[in-house]
Amino acid sequence: MKKLFVVSLISLFIDTAQTESNLEGIWIGASNPERIFKLTLQNDVYKAFEIDYSTLELMNDESFRIDPYKKFAISNNEKMSLLIMQKDIAINENGLVIYRDYANTDQKMYCLNDWQGKMPTSISNRVDQLRISAAKHCLGCNNNECKMKIWPEGNEKEQLLCKNIFCKPQKNVKKSIFMENDYTSGKNTAIFNYSINERGKIFNIEVLQTIGSMSKRNSEEYISELLKTQQYLPLIIENKSYKIINLRGSLSWNLRKQY
Repeated sequence: MKKLFVVSLISLFIDTAQTESNLEGIWIGASNPERIFKLTLQNDVYKAFEIDYSTLELMNDESFRIDPYKKFAISNNEKMSLLIMQKDIAINENGLVIYRDYANTDQKMYCLNDWQGKMPTSISNRVDQLRISAAKHCLGCNNNECKMKIWPEGNEKEQLLCKNIFCKPQKNVKKSIFMENDYTSGKNTAIFNYSINERGKIFNIEVLQTIGSMSKRNSEEYISELLKTQQYLPLIIENKSYKIINLRGSLSWNLRKQY
């Protein structure tokens, strides 16, 4: 068995950007903490302005801009290639992600883009109490399965609160783990759907797109092994355990082997 060290990448490698024509609207930046932006089209360029989380007021200063035709984004006078641009997710060459779940046709909530991210301390200290009051607002449950509510545009603050309460891990991925399979070294990116079972473990990973040294199947196996150390608080409502099944995410990694 080989010991592999996982090194997160800031950059993604995609041959050509996928461009969606209408990007206007409210987006969330997958940073820590996450930020809310409004994109507006001006002279064939999308300009992004941050929305203050507390007041929901639009800030005056431009945060970044996107040129979907020349396929680049500009932030702080730095030009970055636009690697992927779809109606519900965008990623630049530095691995920065913006997304909007209300535009996702499969009604999936984007909850994972950093295997070192976890539930904020302000939430984890009182998560049991918060889940009791938030479950009816954030979840739709049937039998033993729950789906995260996909909020309409303009309710990003509610969406982020639900996300932090129900689909952020308590414990994140270990920096060094043992892998059962011998995976190809190199840089990779994967976009995928997944679920969280009644024990608070990720399962049912389905890779939708992969770029890099690994095949789609190997990426699926690799992510499954990688995320098996991640632990979520099991979802229990009125003494009954539930799965959360409508989640999506993206990860980038650079696999280097040490024997």
